[in-house]
Amino acid sequence: MVYYKNHPDRLGGGKMKKWVLKKEDRKNAEELVRKYGLNPLLAAVLSARGFFDEESLKAFFSLEPALSDPYLIRDMDKAVERIRRAVEEGERICVYGDYDADGVTSTSILYRYLTAVGADVGYYIPERETEGYGMNREAVEKIASEGTQLIVTVDNGISAAPEIDYAKTLGMDTVVTDHHTPPERLPDAVAVVNPHRKDDTSPFHDYAGVGVVFKLLCALEDGDCDVMLDQFSDLAAIGTVADVVPLTGENRAIVKAGLHRIPSTDNLGLYSLLEVCGLADKEVTGESVAFVLAPKINAAGRVGSVQEAVRLMTGEDEEEVMRLAGNIAALNTKRKDLEEIILSDVGDQIAHHPHLVNERVIVLSGHGWHKGVIGIVSARVAETYGKPTLMIAIDEDGNASGSARSNDDFSIIEAIRACAEPLERFGGHAKAAGFSLKAENIARFTELLLSYAHEHFEEMPPYTLTVDKVVSPSEMTVENIRELEKMEPFGEENPRPVFAVCGATVEEIVPLSQGKHTRLRLKKDGQSFAVLCFGMPTSQSGCRCGETVDVCFTAQLNEYNGATQVSLKLKEMKPTQVRQDTFFRSCGKYDRLICGEKTAAREEIPTRNDLAAVYRFLRQNGGFGGTALQLYTVLAGQMSYCKMMLALEILKSEKLITAALHCRHLGIALLPAAQKIDLEASELLNRLKSQTI
Repeated sequence: MVYYKNHPDRLGGGKMKKWVLKKEDRKNAEELVRKYGLNPLLAAVLSARGFFDEESLKAFFSLEPALSDPYLIRDMDKAVERIRRAVEEGERICVYGDYDADGVTSTSILYRYLTAVGADVGYYIPERETEGYGMNREAVEKIASEGTQLIVTVDNGISAAPEIDYAKTLGMDTVVTDHHTPPERLPDAVAVVNPHRKDDTSPFHDYAGVGVVFKLLCALEDGDCDVMLDQFSDLAAIGTVADVVPLTGENRAIVKAGLHRIPSTDNLGLYSLLEVCGLADKEVTGESVAFVLAPKINAAGRVGSVQEAVRLMTGEDEEEVMRLAGNIAALNTKRKDLEEIILSDVGDQIAHHPHLVNERVIVLSGHGWHKGVIGIVSARVAETYGKPTLMIAIDEDGNASGSARSNDDFSIIEAIRACAEPLERFGGHAKAAGFSLKAENIARFTELLLSYAHEHFEEMPPYTLTVDKVVSPSEMTVENIRELEKMEPFGEENPRPVFAVCGATVEEIVPLSQGKHTRLRLKKDGQSFAVLCFGMPTSQSGCRCGETVDVCFTAQLNEYNGATQVSLKLKEMKPTQVRQDTFFRSCGKYDRLICGEKTAAREEIPTRNDLAAVYRFLRQNGGFGGTALQLYTVLAGQMSYCKMMLALEILKSEKLITAALHCRHLGIALLPAAQKIDLEASELLNRLKSQTI
């Protein structure tokens, strides 16, 4: 009964997330209402998120951006001095960028600024497919051949010490601006501007790459941040949101200013992109940047040429930028098509080897996968199965590129670093990483990674879903939701509030758009309310009328026929009677047993009576087409989730049933038995017994 958006049923494992309810401080919430006149629901959410005093509230809601002195960032003075000298003396400058939306916007604003002040400037962004991330010797040689005397890196460079040394031998200086975690040895550049340096004492550190560049521009303008916000906050906001950095502190100030600026932008390319996206002259939110604008900019670097995205953001010819905007939108469609091809391949792999998803970490590889989109697919698989996931694309020459995604409780970069012996390159952070290796070393790398996970995690930490408040349906009013909109921009570390209604009865299941989407009509405490389930086909709703469920959702305002309405969008749904801690412990035991591990779980091995009970239920009902959670709620009084799933595995191994146990919908069908089968003689059952201690 767990729903994840837009996941094909053949892929969707329906792994429930652990709901984490924020601690409600009613006394503080009441104080916020009394002292500052806040709406009660808004006050409850803010209180749960740690807002307790006037200072924190003012900083959060301030309309005036509070940006610190850019010269407080280490080496900013050196960077400014060297860039100014290059401009004054007519030296050739090259802005060296990156191929994602952060890199594109970083490159664009620095290039536009330097052009405006009369610099001799060009830019270089490596192509993802042929060059990969960061500086490389061939690019450095090409830049030198064009007469460049100064390279300024944006959104990269902190790990490019060898390439920067090589640039120096070719007569070029380098200024590094970056936001990625610095290595022990900093590059020998004229300046290394990175707020994450150990010796940096500036007050804010969590900028995206474009945020660091924005601070550089402020410094070049002698600290005049207001002028730079007016000129460049639109692109700076897009890069900041796209790079999923915390929307707190100075990032929040930059994004708030940028979202206000975007609808009236004087950047022809950006306005053309707004027109193509249907956002021209409309209010732009953090979510519309994250889910509409940023993916299109990213698509150029993923499946096309990133040069088109930079030309779009720096172009001055109306006809040309409109053409480029249309091209980039088409590339985004191509990107989606490539994702679906890989997802189909992943579905086939898991169907043939279903226990891949029972491992602590999911590792999948494929020949011909487009390495520009495997990161997106990796995130979708990780979300579906609630496991850290690594996707590896293998090219025709036997070279492999990987992309990994994880959650807060399993640092994927630490895991990769510990297993790096077979790798050629790797980098990233706790929740996302990239790496490269030879295809022949994939098996060895997978073995090391699974061993690492086994050694460090007896139970893999479940993916979590944070709920801000348990509410009653009556609290979801237009007035209340309008007050919550004051928390915009929503994004990393300031997500749109998530609410839960527990113990609601399913009254009606309504198909929308020919069954592609679903609207659930629910009832709690005598009050009916509707929740929209986008991307969830009605046939896969995972619930039945009359069932009692817990739902969590976000709330937004929609205009329809001139009236303002509250729209509740489903995040997840689960049977009310499921107890989370018991359920997740049982899931962990099932995974470990089915993967062949020795486990203290003798009580989880199905007995003859357990097997008979499951088979009897299936026979009485002519199979079962629902989710594993639905079946569990029926059998929960008789057995645990682990025992139920092991019983299904045994029945399947003995060819009494067919079932897609890795899918959201189990699709269980009975098979005719040629002869009476002694289930206690099952090879799988006896193997499971031998694993228990």
